[in-house]
Amino acid sequence: MSFNSFNGDNTDAMANSGYTLDFFHVATESRVSFKAFLTSLSDNYESEWEKEDIYGRMDSIQTFKSTKRTISVAWDVVAGSIKEAKDNMAHLSELFSMLYPVYEGRNNNTSAMSHAPLLRMKFANLIANSSKGQGDVKEAGLLGSASGFNFEPAVDDLMFADDDGNLYPKIVKLSCTFSVIHEHSLGWSGGSKREDSFPYGRFGKKKPAARQESIKETPNTPEKNQQAEQKQTQKAQSILDDIRSSITGGGGVRK
Repeated sequence: MSFNSFNGDNTDAMANSGYTLDFFHVATESRVSFKAFLTSLSDNYESEWEKEDIYGRMDSIQTFKSTKRTISVAWDVVAGSIKEAKDNMAHLSELFSMLYPVYEGRNNNTSAMSHAPLLRMKFANLIANSSKGQGDVKEAGLLGSASGFNFEPAVDDLMFADDDGNLYPKIVKLSCTFSVIHEHSLGWSGGSKREDSFPYGRFGKKKPAARQESIKETPNTPEKNQQAEQKQTQKAQSILDDIRSSITGGGGVRK
């Protein structure tokens, strides 16, 4: 969906470029998006262990059971015009309806539930199915269930009103807790993660190229070879002179 609130609203451009908080109802493929005025975001990973106390043992025997992920998010739904306020209320009504399942038939007494109200939620790469890479909420949204939504309109501020007396808040504070159902492998296999992109995407750093120091080699030349031979000859002559000096005692020949 695209946002077009009113002329001069810079937040529309940000939302239309992808900075939105998106929800997708799996059973009906209904979706709704909000401008990402997030006020808090908490991603909680909690491991559950079964602990058994043994007589005479100071520490419990701990057996791993599972690790659960729960996301808590809060955001503001802001309206700069009565048109945007009405659109926001329509989106909120759609969102709250996503908490209910799909039934077969319309009779409440005989209807049977056919689909549970599973949702997908997405916000950039922070709330997303990291194994899918880039994509919209249907393709790359994080699957799970919402425990509910808290609707808190700002009543201390003026609200928009229409001719029928209906009120439309300028600001609505929303929050929800989302229990994640991962669709890809978790954990480790050997020394590698089973899903390298979990949980926020791939951030591999390229190894810096090995620095190669250039060694300048001067090619051999006839002049260079001649100089080396002269040095070796002078060194040998110096050694011989030292030997002769030690034999003669520094003066004449020893008899």
